[in-house]
Amino acid sequence: MRYRTSGLVVLALLLGASGFWIQAKAQLGQILLEVAWNKTLANSTAQKPWPWADTWPVAKLIVPSLERSLIVLDSVSGEAMAFGPGTVTTISGDDDEQVIAIGGHRDSHMQFLKHLNRDSIVHLQLADGSENTYRVNRTLVANSAHENLEVPVDQALLVMITCYPFNALQTGGPLRYVVIAEPI
Repeated sequence: MRYRTSGLVVLALLLGASGFWIQAKAQLGQILLEVAWNKTLANSTAQKPWPWADTWPVAKLIVPSLERSLIVLDSVSGEAMAFGPGTVTTISGDDDEQVIAIGGHRDSHMQFLKHLNRDSIVHLQLADGSENTYRVNRTLVANSAHENLEVPVDQALLVMITCYPFNALQTGGPLRYVVIAEPI
C-alpha cells in the first residue's frame, strides 16, 4: 500500500510539473517574441525569436480593456502555437480589404477571448509599424466537424479563433469559439 501511495504522489508531481512547463513555456515564449518583435519593427525585416525557430512574429494583438497584448506568429503549427497565437491567413500591410484570422490555444494565449464582448476594441500592429483598430461585432461557436466557418472575404475583418469550451478537460474537440471584429 505504501508503494502505491508513493507512486501516486510521484505521478501527481510529474503531471503538475508538465502542466507548469506548458504555462512557463508560453510565458517565456512571449518574452522572447516581444524582443524579436521589437527588432522586427526596428529593422523592417522578420526576426526569429531564437535561432532554431521555424516561425517569427508578424503582428502584435492588443486588447486595452483587458490589459492584454500578444505577439502573433506566422504559423498555427503545433510547435508555434505553444509559444503564441498564429495567423491562419497571411498578413500583408498592402490590402485594406483582407480578412486576418488568428488562432491559438484556449488554455493559454487565447483564453482572453471569452472576456471580449460586443463593441470591445482590439488593436493589431503590423510589422511595418502601422496599427489597425477593430471593434468586436459578434461572437459565435462553430462546430468544425459539421460546418465551415463562413466569413465574408470582400471586407476587412479580424477573426480570432480558439477551441471551445474554455474549461474543457479534453483537447481536440470540434467546437471553435470565434470572435469577429470590424475595422473602425
